[in-house]
Amino acid sequence: MKNIHFSENLVTVTKNKYIFLDTCFFLDFVKRGEEFDNFHKKLLPFVADFLTTKTVELEFLKGSQDEIAIKAKGEFLQKICPTRIQITGDGFRSSDFKKLILRFKDWGKRLSYTDLSLAACLQKWPKKAMLLTSNFKDFPLKIFSCEAVFTLHENANVKTYCLYQLK
Repeated sequence: MKNIHFSENLVTVTKNKYIFLDTCFFLDFVKRGEEFDNFHKKLLPFVADFLTTKTVELEFLKGSQDEIAIKAKGEFLQKICPTRIQITGDGFRSSDFKKLILRFKDWGKRLSYTDLSLAACLQKWPKKAMLLTSNFKDFPLKIFSCEAVFTLHENANVKTYCLYQLK
C-alpha cells in the first residue's frame, strides 16, 4: 500500500461503523486492484459493514459493453460490498428526503440522485454511518464533517478520499 496513505485515526473512526461506498471508490478499486484490496482487508475487521446503494450500483454498471461486463462488475460489487440499500424502500420516506434537501439549500440544485441517496443513508443512521468518497464538491463541510482521509499517489497526481459523517 505504498501509494495509499491514510490518516492515523482511520481505523479508530471507522470502528463498528457502516461505511457507505461511493461510485468513485469502486472505479478506483478496479484501476488499482491490489492496493485497494489491501486497504479493504485492513478495515474489514473493524467496520460493521461496507454498504452502498442501488443507485451507486447502477452508476458503476453504466458504460458496460455487454452482459459479460455487467456480470463481472456485479460479482466484483458483491465481493467488496454485498449489501446494497434500496432507497425507495428500506424505511426511507419522502419527508426524509425533503429534510435533507432543505439542509443542502442551494447546494442541492446540483446534487445527483445518487449523492442524495448516500446522504439519506447518513441521515438515517447519523451515529453509525459514514461515507467514503473523493467527491468533495457534492458533500459540503457545512453539512458533513470529514472524519478521516486517505490519499492515492500515482505519478504526479494525488487523489484524496474522505470519510464523511453528517453533522
